[in-house]
Amino acid sequence: MKLDRKIKLALDETRLLILGSQVLFGFLFQSVFQNAFETLSRSSQLLVCAALSLMVLSIGCLIAPSMQHRIVENGQSSVRLERAASHLAAWGLLPFIASLGLALFIVFERIFGGLTGSAVGVASAALAGFFWFGLAWLIGHNRRQTMAEDSATTPLSTKIEQMLTEARVIIPGC
Repeated sequence: MKLDRKIKLALDETRLLILGSQVLFGFLFQSVFQNAFETLSRSSQLLVCAALSLMVLSIGCLIAPSMQHRIVENGQSSVRLERAASHLAAWGLLPFIASLGLALFIVFERIFGGLTGSAVGVASAALAGFFWFGLAWLIGHNRRQTMAEDSATTPLSTKIEQMLTEARVIIPGC
């Protein structure tokens, strides 16, 4: 597969993950301002703050490849960018998994109790981890293919398309 195409796919995938992160971040952030937040136990309130912090870390890791593409690589495709996008997406999913597990724990703990909350939180985080990392490992797609070319000149039309896609992701987040 051509390097420009790989970069586009990697950036599109991180943009999709950013949208999911923004939704979970919005729910967590809004929960702090709900009347019922004060009725949560102190530990659950702290877990909401921890989940928010993890989500910020996740969003930061997921936004970084686009910023590297625009600022460091000046919109050009490079093998370094492809590797960075893959690694940052993987690192960004780890705090996302933890935040998701914490968020579900808090909801289910409030409704059904601590044991059910713990079970749902851990099971959800484990399932997300399996589908995002374990399944890829089982299938064998985590093997990296080395590329012969170090970089390529990206056509202006591709740069414009990538910038428009970036704008489509930023607007819902705002």
